[in-house]
Amino acid sequence: MLLLSTSIDGQVPNPRPAPNTPHSPRWDVGGGTGLFFMHESEVAAQQWGDWNGNTEIRGDLGRYWTPHLKTGLAVGAAPRFRSYEDAFVIVGGVRRYASVLVAVRLTTIAPSLTYQFFDNDFMHPYVTGGVRMGILDVRRTRDGSLYSDRAGQNSDVPSIDERRTVLNARPFAAAGFKSYINRQAFVRTEALTAFGASGATQVTLHLGMGVDF
Repeated sequence: MLLLSTSIDGQVPNPRPAPNTPHSPRWDVGGGTGLFFMHESEVAAQQWGDWNGNTEIRGDLGRYWTPHLKTGLAVGAAPRFRSYEDAFVIVGGVRRYASVLVAVRLTTIAPSLTYQFFDNDFMHPYVTGGVRMGILDVRRTRDGSLYSDRAGQNSDVPSIDERRTVLNARPFAAAGFKSYINRQAFVRTEALTAFGASGATQVTLHLGMGVDF
């Protein structure tokens, strides 16, 4: 009886990980979409500077160096959004307003450094800093027209069709939550702000999914 009791008391059950507890990954990969807003000073489309918005598609790849510290690379693209640029022409000796349509498409590549808080929790808040390197495809167009003044004289308003590529680099800060669905799959929610010389110039609200491995 003593031997039996000793044998039973000496058994230690193998610990089992808690459900929905992430392991310690080396990489994570994800993608998603969100709302993207850009200040028009990025392309000098308005003297007073308005904000334009559109959707953004983004993919992310991250490399963990510790359970909390990660380097990452994100690639994003937004459809074209349109605004108007103030412009004036001299027609019949008179200065006339003739706005120009500006269509912009932005593609970004963003290396970053992320610190993720907490261990073995369902939800991990994190903060990120880095640089958004932007490639802006800018097209300026205006249809030609004929202007008639009060004296009945006709003058042409010249058409415009110009295209240029603008490169910029904007430091950014972001914060968000990485919420695990199971041991590997997660949902990521994030708010990001990039800064130019005059202040905030880009804002992104992102929702994505991904996996650790």
